[in-house]
Amino acid sequence: MKKIDIFFRLVLAVLITLSLMISCCILPQAFIDNDAHPSLPNANSSWFWSNYEILSDTSTANAYSPQIAIDSDNNIHVVWYDNTPDLLSSGGDSDIFYISYNSEIETWSPLELVSSESTDTSLHPVIAVDTNDDIHIAWTDWSDYLGADTDRDVFYKKKNAGGSWTITSVISTDSTLTIHEELTIYVDNNDNLYIAWSDPTDILGADGDNDIFLKFYNDTASSWSSTTLISTESSAYAYKPQIVANSLSGDVHFVWYDYTDILGADTDGDIFYRRWNVYTSTLSDLNLLNSFSDLNSYNPKIALDQNDDIHVIWADYADYLDSGINQDLFYKKLYTSSDSWGLTEVVSSESRHSTEHPDIVVDKNGFVFVAWYDATEYSGAGTDFDIFFKFRDPSINQWSITEVVSVESNDLSHQPELEVDSFGFVSCVWIEQEDLDSSGTDPDICYRKFAGTPSIPILSPIIPNPSSIGNVSLEWSEILSAEEYAVYRDTSYIWSISGREPLSITTDVSFTDTLNETGFYYYAILANNEYGTSAISNVEYVEIAEETKTGLFTSLSLSEILIMAGVVLGLQIIVSVITYSLTKGSSSKRKK
Repeated sequence: MKKIDIFFRLVLAVLITLSLMISCCILPQAFIDNDAHPSLPNANSSWFWSNYEILSDTSTANAYSPQIAIDSDNNIHVVWYDNTPDLLSSGGDSDIFYISYNSEIETWSPLELVSSESTDTSLHPVIAVDTNDDIHIAWTDWSDYLGADTDRDVFYKKKNAGGSWTITSVISTDSTLTIHEELTIYVDNNDNLYIAWSDPTDILGADGDNDIFLKFYNDTASSWSSTTLISTESSAYAYKPQIVANSLSGDVHFVWYDYTDILGADTDGDIFYRRWNVYTSTLSDLNLLNSFSDLNSYNPKIALDQNDDIHVIWADYADYLDSGINQDLFYKKLYTSSDSWGLTEVVSSESRHSTEHPDIVVDKNGFVFVAWYDATEYSGAGTDFDIFFKFRDPSINQWSITEVVSVESNDLSHQPELEVDSFGFVSCVWIEQEDLDSSGTDPDICYRKFAGTPSIPILSPIIPNPSSIGNVSLEWSEILSAEEYAVYRDTSYIWSISGREPLSITTDVSFTDTLNETGFYYYAILANNEYGTSAISNVEYVEIAEETKTGLFTSLSLSEILIMAGVVLGLQIIVSVITYSLTKGSSSKRKK
């Protein structure tokens, strides 16, 4: 028994020794934060809403229906319609106005009149930006212009980057009746332009109810297509189309709401989806997105992400997933690789009042941002309508808590519109009736931005390690909200960068350092933007050896070699102990 006890003590000692060796070798890794999940704003983060700005400060009447777009330089473009009498010599009717924000000099441009050829009421503009940063604006207009007659039609205008406006064009040339007041516009990555609207004109077999129509501009051919009927199965009223387009596949994705009793939808308003392919001029099968709902559904919005997946949000009165009998917001995602829809999710989980006019955008990391207006008395919002906002984290497939955007308002705030820039910052415009900054109690256009410091970059392990004197290559994760990165180096572990000067500042996600002396070198990365600096990245080290090793262990680091040596030593000790015990036991037996 004594020999067995000694044997197990020796084995335990060997295991403890091996454990300590391994722990010592990987100690620097113990301090690495490997959480690559981007930190985005919520109640406990460094992201925030900027101060509000009144964009329609020259308006003395009603400013409505704002829309927003952001170009490749992160300049912001906003349009709305305004019935201020003779604003910019526009006459006494409602007209379309445009303003832009220059991100470099951080100022808003003077107001511009878009509907300069119109002689009657102009309403509900939409806006898009192409890859050349040209601005495309469409709207509905009652003017008898270019043979449009006095019914409401779709008008269009373009502003070249840095410059002038084209003359107004009439898009709904086949329409002979008054189209629905709201339309949609989209520009794909090939600069093809798509405009869709709802129209009661009986063309292409549409009958006399409102149907969804499309026209697109082929940028290569420099010509407009003929009109295409999208809602071919609809026999009731189809309204408010929304579109996105994939230039690679040629698919144009549509959502709208429709009162047609088809696919089991019944005669209440329901949300429908389908695709039209620009290359083959073919329509996909019709999809009913809210098959669970037996009450009215309205106002769908659609967004396209970096994987070409489709995100849809809409307002629905259905009491689904315990959402209650008030109108709530629902969300669904189409995975285009498998052509399958995910489960329906309730977005407005904190709301106790009807939610209205949702909008949705997706950033390059797949974060989904949603805004709407709501009279729920939530987070100090009061019982007036306010702008609510939340986002969906793709790494955990969960929604954030709701935030109130229009916190300064004690009056009606409504019709939010969102856009996201290349840094992942979210811009929001909405209609505000609070007398903010002496703007009066008439409806005005309000703007603010959701932004903050970058999330933590993740520094990759340095390869090879050990390395020889010369160049050492560093690589780290790209942070969407970062403008630049600071590289830090030391010969001891970097616990803090306080008081340190960076080795280099770069806009790249890689850096090559030159080391001329042997030893251990430690590196860390910080991400910077105009709002501040991220927390320190994980720390990685490299051993610089005197000369390049050759042979079996060339590719192994010092820690890996020590671990292997420890394992071999431990096994040797265990074998020796067992051999000794067996030999000793045999000798004792022979003596007896």
